[in-house]
Amino acid sequence: MEENNQEPRSIEKLAKVADILQDMYKGRGVVVFELDRYDFDQALRSFDQVDLRSDKFKIDISGTEFIYMLREE
Repeated sequence: MEENNQEPRSIEKLAKVADILQDMYKGRGVVVFELDRYDFDQALRSFDQVDLRSDKFKIDISGTEFIYMLREE
């Protein structure tokens, strides 16, 4: 899986989620998005330097991993 940057508006939202999770518990947070093809493609295109043929990728924000996976249908 590759780590990349997302557009600022979305990254700001993910950063808020990361902050909330880190305030709740000590340890490493992991958020998994299992998306249908349409939503996965939209998320995939929001990132720079991601292989468009990927079926999963991740980003790390402040120690919280956000993993995007294509849901098998």
